[in-house]
Amino acid sequence: MFSFPRRVVLVPRIPALADAYHELLAASHERLAGWEPWADAPPMPSETRAFIEPSARNWLAGTELPVVIAVPEDGQWQLAGSVSLRIDSYTRSGEIG
Repeated sequence: MFSFPRRVVLVPRIPALADAYHELLAASHERLAGWEPWADAPPMPSETRAFIEPSARNWLAGTELPVVIAVPEDGQWQLAGSVSLRIDSYTRSGEIG
């Protein structure tokens, strides 16, 4: 877990977070639909898990750093967003999305 001022943390996006991540996506799908073609309808839990699992494998392979952004709320961590760094070792570059 990485932490920043104001108690914001980055947590690796792993399958253990699939339920909480799914709730975040479902609650945000209308806003995301303006930016993401896959968000035209609320996601199904199986789709969320199918998205998370390869990202976790890519993290272990060193080709992606998938994280969720969490903030404290009522004494617990609440997911507020996500970001990924995709790493291309051939070109020695990365892409944030």
